Amino acid sequence: MNHEGDLSVIRYRVVFFCGWVLLFLAVTSGSIRAEGEYPIMRPDVDTFHAWLGSYNSAPEAAMDPMADLRIAADAVAGIGGGYSLLDNLVYTPTERKQGSCGNCWVWVGTGLLELALAKTGINERLSIQLFDSCARLSCDESACGADASCACAGGDLEMFVAAYNALGYVVPWSNSGAYYQDGGIEGDCGTTVACAGIEKNPNYVFGNVIAQNKIATANVDQGTAIGRIKNVLQQGKGVYFIFTLPNTSAWDDFYDFWKGGSKTDLWDFSAYAGMDLDFIDGAGSHVVLLVGYNEVDVERANHYWIALNSWGTTTRRADGTFRIKMYQDYGAAYSYSYEGKAYTSPVMQFETINDVSFEEGPATDPYEDIQISAGPYSGTIAITAGAASAWTAAFDADWIRITSSAAGFGDGQITFSVSANTGTAARTARLYVNGALTLKVIQEGAVSQEATAKTVSKAASSEGDGGMCFISVLGVS
Repeated sequence: MNHEGDLSVIRYRVVFFCGWVLLFLAVTSGSIRAEGEYPIMRPDVDTFHAWLGSYNSAPEAAMDPMADLRIAADAVAGIGGGYSLLDNLVYTPTERKQGSCGNCWVWVGTGLLELALAKTGINERLSIQLFDSCARLSCDESACGADASCACAGGDLEMFVAAYNALGYVVPWSNSGAYYQDGGIEGDCGTTVACAGIEKNPNYVFGNVIAQNKIATANVDQGTAIGRIKNVLQQGKGVYFIFTLPNTSAWDDFYDFWKGGSKTDLWDFSAYAGMDLDFIDGAGSHVVLLVGYNEVDVERANHYWIALNSWGTTTRRADGTFRIKMYQDYGAAYSYSYEGKAYTSPVMQFETINDVSFEEGPATDPYEDIQISAGPYSGTIAITAGAASAWTAAFDADWIRITSSAAGFGDGQITFSVSANTGTAARTARLYVNGALTLKVIQEGAVSQEATAKTVSKAASSEGDGGMCFISVLGVS
């Protein structure tokens, strides 16, 4: 089942018990897992099949020839070393913890955007809460109800990029209300923060459309698969790594590895190849961010990928990372049945996004007031937005109206007219762009004798009759 929507309503596929089915006290071999401690995504077979279809149909990630040359030169020279993007991320390991919410996909997708932003020279910790609270996901088929928040129900990279293309911007974690607050959500539905409760400025507006790209590692030799992942990392991009384990027993093994294993232990996902996915007995998926690799050891068996998790820290994983065996079977697959037909699914899927440019939003006041006299008035407001950003403007008062189109894409403007204020008191109208307060229009009362309108704005001397104010679009709320 699926629902197709426009840019402001992103397709959401039904997910049952996603991200929170393992919320019980469980004793595993040598360790105890607390309620909600390590959430995974538990899609039904319909959703899993749709996610796999999204991955298979995604365009392949571009390979950088210069990155290949650097990798080859190291190999020829026999240089053992590594490469890591972890220092490009600004994060507090103990706070990189999704809690019982099944939104690992949002943490990793946001990590891709953080690394894309770092490529522009800006190292910024971006808000997870913005997506949970403001992304427009159609949740009616997940039993959450239309227009509810359902980021905790799980998702895939296609959904993430589509939702952010509609939203049009990201905000720093440090913005008021933007720090992560959904760790206690126990179920598919809901968020603890309304979108209006997150300060939208400063922000970073996308300068281009974000695209999902797969890193093709199946049906190629091991060296090619490894080389493609290295190439993407060498471009300064993160790798969205989604892995699936076939049943509860396999997940218990991984929980033990995460919580009780040594930091130097390597996990081999291909060990479960050839098994059937048991959606009744715990088959599920999890997403982590690959940020680098290490080849220092002379033995290839000890080479590994560096994976950043969203499960906080353990006594042996102070930075929230774990190691994945590099030389394993990238063609490893599971079997499953869908609508009476037999299918296979890769144990591991590797994805990334295209290069993303950003336009830094205003970093000072979130809006600029326009002050006018009591008489009739007409003016123009310019809206600056990224090329992929849709916007809709609206005033909250009936004495001021928009006389042009109130919606658009990218840069644009609205014109407005104000009726005379015959009362003695000043009055205020607020302009909202995509639901976010952007500026105020303050009209003096009739007792004022001032005849000249004045605009309090950085663009006070710009062109435009009646005062021109420039604002940055804040995206879809």
